[in-house]
This record gives sequence, structure tokens and C-alpha cells, in this order.
Amino acid sequence: MLTEVTTVLLSGFVALIVTTGIGALTWDQIRRERQRELVEAKVARTLELHRTRLATYPTAFEAMAPLSTHNRALLTAEVGGEVAKKLNAWLYSAGGMCADATTRSAVLGLRDSCDKWAANSGQRPPQLYEFRNLAVALLRRDLDLAGLESFDIRRNVTLLAQLRDDLDALDNRIRE
Repeated sequence: MLTEVTTVLLSGFVALIVTTGIGALTWDQIRRERQRELVEAKVARTLELHRTRLATYPTAFEAMAPLSTHNRALLTAEVGGEVAKKLNAWLYSAGGMCADATTRSAVLGLRDSCDKWAANSGQRPPQLYEFRNLAVALLRRDLDLAGLESFDIRRNVTLLAQLRDDLDALDNRIRE
């Protein structure tokens, strides 16, 4: 009788250990699958955000085109007012909704500067080009485009060398 009780207790103990192990493995697998699903959802959201930005940011650049340094001689308070209207429309469209908060603030600052200039019909606000340059740089950053670096046509770089430089720059950004 003692061996039968021992056998039953030992069998129950082994079953308990096996069941606990299977439960732990199942729980771990569920946790990993949930983590994978969250990562996939984040990647899909980020991709959709980038696509929306690619579709809507050109409108902001087009709105700012009259403020180009190339057009400074033609720039008037009325032109500033038109730029303010276009930027305001962009801010209340999908572009403004998906812009990073810093980018949206720069565009708002530019819009407000243009609006003040149009309302006063006087001298161009001193911070107008600061906001314009900041907005351009931040819009490009949101699109993950390279900065406003200068281009030297005399610098003959192969595509492979350029790719290597870009990968090195990316490695440095990741490390920071």
C-alpha cells in the first residue's frame, strides 16, 4: 500500500511539474506573439504616417515657395498674407495633423509672422526667415530627408562611396 501511495504522489508531482512547465512555455509564447503584434502594428502605423507626410508635405513647401530667397525682391505683405492663408489651410489638413509637434510649431510661427506682416502692411518681421528656415528643415527631418547640406558638383563621388557615407552617418545617429 505504501508503494502505491508513493507512486500516486510521485505521478501527481511529475504531472504538476510538467503542467507548470507547459503553462510557463505557453505564457511565454503568448507574450512573445503579443510583442511581435505590437511591433508590427507600430511599423504599420509609422509607415502610414510616413506615406501621409510624403503626400501632404509638398503642399507646405509649395505654400512657402514665395518666401524663397530667390523671390525676395517680389515679396510683399500681400504675398505674406497669401502664404499665411495657405499655411493655415495646410495646418488644418492631414499634413498639419500628422506633423511632429516641433514641425507644427515652426509652421505656426511662420504663419503667424506672415499674418502679422499682412495685417500691418509694413516692414517684414525679422523672424520671418528664421521660422521659414526652421520649418523647411523640420519638414525635411519629418520626411527623413538629408539636411540642407551644400552640393559640390566638382566632388566626383561614386554611388557606392555615397552609400557608404550614408550608412556611416546612420550608424553614428543610431549610436547617439
